[in-house]
Amino acid sequence: MKLQKIIEVIEEQTNEKLDVQNRQRHIVSLRCIYYKIARELTKHSLQRIGSTLNKNHATVLHGLKMFDVVIKERDYQLLYEKCKRFLSELPVDDTSTITDVIDYYESIIRKLKFSHQEVKNHEKQELYETILGMDESTFKMFDETRLKPFLKMHKVA
Repeated sequence: MKLQKIIEVIEEQTNEKLDVQNRQRHIVSLRCIYYKIARELTKHSLQRIGSTLNKNHATVLHGLKMFDVVIKERDYQLLYEKCKRFLSELPVDDTSTITDVIDYYESIIRKLKFSHQEVKNHEKQELYETILGMDESTFKMFDETRLKPFLKMHKVA
C-alpha cells in the first residue's frame, strides 16, 4: 500500500492537511494516527514514513509513542478505526490510484444493483406463477381478502 494513500484517506476524513508546518495539537494527533496506520499496514521504514510529511525518523518514533495518549480521545479512536478498516479492505496494490479504487467500488455497486433487479424480477415472476396456478375458489378468496383491500389502500381500484 502506498503511504500517500493513507495520507489521502486521513485528510479526506478530517478535511485537514497532514504536511502543514505547524504544531497544533489536532494536526500532531492526526500525524500520530498516520504513523501508526503506516507502521501497521506497510513495511516502510520510519525514515520513509516520515519523509512523506517532511519529518525525520525520530519524529515518527515519538509520534508512535504518543499514539497511545492520542487514541484515548474518542474522536481520534473512531477516526483511527474507520481509516484503518477502510484501508485494510482496499483491494489495491502499490500502483493503484484513488480513481482505481473509486472505479472498483462503482463496479461493485453496478453489479449489486443488477443483482437486486434480478431478485425483484424473480420474485414478481414467482408471484405471477402462484396467482396463475390458483384454482378459482382460492383466487376468489385471495381477491376478496388480499387483492381488493390492497388495491383500495393504494387507490388503484
